[in-house]
Amino acid sequence: MDAQKKPVPFNLKIREFNRQNKSAGRVKEYKGATLMRKGKKRKTFTDPRHWENRTRNIKLPDGSIKKIHIIFIDSLNGKKIVF
Repeated sequence: MDAQKKPVPFNLKIREFNRQNKSAGRVKEYKGATLMRKGKKRKTFTDPRHWENRTRNIKLPDGSIKKIHIIFIDSLNGKKIVF
């Protein structure tokens, strides 16, 4: 969050999970993504348990929302991530 309480955009490279051979696959790059914050709870909302499942939701510049698994993050803003 910046001083105006707006999410700060970041660049992210992540490996996709290949379910066929149960390994990390090709690298996808997301530029200008922002981390989603908790919103209002809905009555039919099921808790995704992001912290337990090591997943996060990111919002892409085109408005779409993507769920990522944090152990597959390769780099963040050009810096290599070692998990």
